[in-house]
Amino acid sequence: MHWEYTANFDGKPYPVTGNPDGDMVVAKRVSANTIETSYTLKGKPTTVNTRVVSADGKTLTVTTTGTNAQGQKVNNVQVFEKG
Repeated sequence: MHWEYTANFDGKPYPVTGNPDGDMVVAKRVSANTIETSYTLKGKPTTVNTRVVSADGKTLTVTTTGTNAQGQKVNNVQVFEKG
């Protein structure tokens, strides 16, 4: 799966291409290490991704919650570590 967007942290919606669960995204900086992106599809809220970078910068945790385009509940956690 591949999707793209360019967004500012200004609370405004920006278009998304390639994401089956969202055609618009709003990006918000929660803290120095945390970013939240909220997706909508045809004006209805779908999923929220919260990305947290660890204090040492070596681990990225992405938590996705909400409902996908098929109406299924989503609650995923992905952890990425620098090698």
